[in-house]
Amino acid sequence: SGTTPLTAITFSGNDVEAAGTVTANNVFTDFIDRGTRSTTTNVDWSASAYHEIGTSTSNFAITFTNEPASGKFGQIMIMIQNSVTGGVSLTWPSEVKWSGGVKPLTPSAPLAEQLYQFFTVDGGTNVYGAVVGQNFA
Repeated sequence: SGTTPLTAITFSGNDVEAAGTVTANNVFTDFIDRGTRSTTTNVDWSASAYHEIGTSTSNFAITFTNEPASGKFGQIMIMIQNSVTGGVSLTWPSEVKWSGGVKPLTPSAPLAEQLYQFFTVDGGTNVYGAVVGQNFA
């Protein structure tokens, strides 16, 4: 029906590589709800493409692990929701390169939400970050 059949499929651990044309419909992923955090929080790229983190009244750091291997494209989204009081500051990994070269401010309004998007193609040596949306209502 006008499509090219797959010419090769390779399995390696949890990875599948396909050569040819692959079409996926209705692809969904689980998300990780990290709950309310006040200490260093690890975001595991291999666990999910979407993570939610609530903040307490403390500032804290976010770390990354299990970024995809160099030469593979990896992308994650992180939704941060401020605590009831707001005003929390996040420390991001040093490998994050921000859109415009400036780390975005975490919204200070109570219960404000901010969605971040990150991607890498070099095994996490450089992770490119951007704010996708702020103060969803």
